[in-house]
Amino acid sequence: MDKRSAPVGSSLECDPVGVANAAKAVHHDFQALVNLFEQQLAGLPAKDVLRRSHLLEAKAAATRGVGLSEELLGLLRRRD
Repeated sequence: MDKRSAPVGSSLECDPVGVANAAKAVHHDFQALVNLFEQQLAGLPAKDVLRRSHLLEAKAAATRGVGLSEELLGLLRRRD
């Protein structure tokens, strides 16, 4: 677990600021994963098709996480 986020079931459920902070941390973590996968793909030989395929799938999943966390942050901002 990241040191910036509280454990599941903690007081975040009732604390809007805590929820927003957790959403920001999740967004940051997903973006870091996207960047990591991009770096790994850049250094991978083109002939390594299977590894490239797995990294592209992982990057796509992390990219979806970035988008979903952005949506969540937008909803939280509109709530304020």
